[in-house]
Amino acid sequence: MIRYIYLLGIVFALFSCTSERQSAENAFVINYDEDAEFDWDAILQVEEVIPLETNDSCMLSYANNCVFGENRIVYNDSKQRALFVFDGKGKFLYQIDALGVGDKEYSIIKDVIVSRDKRNILLLDNTSILVFDLGTGVYRNRIALDKKLASSFYRFADGGNSRFYFWSVNPDNCLYVSDGGHLFAMKERRGFPFVCQKFYQDAAGKLNLISDCGQYSIETLSGDSVLPKYSFDFGRWAFPADEKAETVTEWEKIDEQPYFKSLLSAFETEDVLYVSTATPKKQLYCIAVQKSTSQVFCGNQSMDTPVVVISSDGTSFYGILYPSLFMEDSRMARLIKGYDVTEEDNPLLVKFKFDFGHFDTDIR
Repeated sequence: MIRYIYLLGIVFALFSCTSERQSAENAFVINYDEDAEFDWDAILQVEEVIPLETNDSCMLSYANNCVFGENRIVYNDSKQRALFVFDGKGKFLYQIDALGVGDKEYSIIKDVIVSRDKRNILLLDNTSILVFDLGTGVYRNRIALDKKLASSFYRFADGGNSRFYFWSVNPDNCLYVSDGGHLFAMKERRGFPFVCQKFYQDAAGKLNLISDCGQYSIETLSGDSVLPKYSFDFGRWAFPADEKAETVTEWEKIDEQPYFKSLLSAFETEDVLYVSTATPKKQLYCIAVQKSTSQVFCGNQSMDTPVVVISSDGTSFYGILYPSLFMEDSRMARLIKGYDVTEEDNPLLVKFKFDFGHFDTDIR
């Protein structure tokens, strides 16, 4: 499991082969080619580059996640167990470093999001949600959670109007909802509870849930309902239906088998759905769906251009570029050099779109 968590934290990414589309609505067949790779340089349309300020008070390691608010970038640093907050141009503003047992402190950072109204940073620990002002970093309050279940929550999403969704490692249920303090189970567990990204908000503002291991689907959360949205068919490389894992030991045995195990992340704009997973060879594998044509582009990560896709808005995607990983003479490496960035500097954020025009003559 540690290998997958590390892979997700430093994902490199992108795709190359074209795939057929299933006849079912929003269901896609992935024709896995072990050698297919995609060249970021050929498909990346960069709109903006934001270097995160480097100084003695703000030296970043790899990100557990990175989220955006109103002119704010919140960087959840995996090594320092702290949050570093920048403005929209990458200037360092403040740090939230409150590891401890006090009323205004967190015991662990399980997940970090920006509230739906874009006013607050919400931090999930083992017992509660801590609320910090997004503009200033000042502690506001703590939202207590059910003591019996809170330790099983690892990802969460703000549904608005005091409603929160929680993804849980509970063996019985994978999804809970808290509505005004009333907590109840919303979906039964149907796969091994591997911890990775689980929620994302699409261009229309709807919350979506990524399935657990052994399944390859994305569902939309609508009130108290979980509705199917997208699914992926990996053919003979899919996790066998009769294979089950309920314990870590059982999972480790299955983890060595040559299957696609789980979707790792997903982000969506008005035009494109981006999904990452891990191949049977444990390489990062990325899938991009051009929604207007239903074409699917996929392939192994390009090691020369290790871009970490972290977020999206209505029209664009965002990625992290770690300068120390760009050692080849790629277009992305030259782009970084153009900002006078060295290996020791903080990462850059890049705002981009996928330019599928490069493939127009190859699509059948």
